[in-house]
Amino acid sequence: MNLKYLLAIVIFILLKNENAHSQIYHFTASNKPYIDLAGGTPLVAGIWDDPVLVIPIGFDFHYYDNTLQNLYIPSTYRFITLIDDTTAGIINQLVLFGSDLIDRGYLSGTQLSPITYKTSGTPGTRVLTVEWKNAGFFGEAFQFGTFDDFVNFQLKLYEADGNIEFAYGPSSVTHAALDYEATGPIVGIVESVDVLNDVSLGEIILLAGNPSNPTIVDQYEETHLNGTIPAGTSYTFSKNTTAVHDINKEGAESFYFPSPTRDFITLKMEMQDEVIPPVFIINDMGQIVSMDLQPEKIELADLPVGIYQLRFQTSAGQVVQRILVQD
Repeated sequence: MNLKYLLAIVIFILLKNENAHSQIYHFTASNKPYIDLAGGTPLVAGIWDDPVLVIPIGFDFHYYDNTLQNLYIPSTYRFITLIDDTTAGIINQLVLFGSDLIDRGYLSGTQLSPITYKTSGTPGTRVLTVEWKNAGFFGEAFQFGTFDDFVNFQLKLYEADGNIEFAYGPSSVTHAALDYEATGPIVGIVESVDVLNDVSLGEIILLAGNPSNPTIVDQYEETHLNGTIPAGTSYTFSKNTTAVHDINKEGAESFYFPSPTRDFITLKMEMQDEVIPPVFIINDMGQIVSMDLQPEKIELADLPVGIYQLRFQTSAGQVVQRILVQD
């Protein structure tokens, strides 16, 4: 088993989540023409394998509780995963294409697989498009020294409605077991992952089964699509307009009191049927300092003075409440 595969397994172990929560994004699969990105800005200047990318979005993009200005791809990720900050303890993930890709010109020294991006449209209706064009597969190259297999795909972020689209173009995969190290790529979105504590803090939508009509896996499993995604397939993750999610915003109705406090906080009596444990307490460094499975009363005596976030799920979505711990 190669090092890149081991890294991928370690990362996906972080996606564990055994707690139910409301669905914020709604997934649909559809067919529509794939249009190559024209006039995009190059993200890599030459041949590439596991490039480190920073992609400016061009507008504020709201992903769950977070406002993103940039997308990142760290070099240690085997699959194309865009996260909001490679240095943060808690990160968001867009798993666009779960396979180890490489420039098809890697051995010749001439780039054949450009990666480009472009933000188009007018303020309020802008769209970011990131494209991987004619990308090859590391598995085939490592085993045979050839670059016959290839794939084309795009990520699109929509300013107007906050939708996320994965669009897939022409591809040829004749060595699926090598290219995917499984039956197919890993694809989906993950609300947030606490890297240090190996805990998923929110919604998971991973795709499995038929690539033309996938099923949803909403908690961590070793999840792959069953085959190559057909050209002209689009996966859209749209904001679920039927979900009550206003409670997700900081500053919404408080569940816990008192604040400021010193020794403990108590869940309001009328809220006790709403909270789905665990309740995470997160410090100003973004680190989880406590995880409580009994939400009615949470002890704080061992915490240093400071401002903390409470994060937990309810039937209406994820809640973030600030509390002040003082002397």
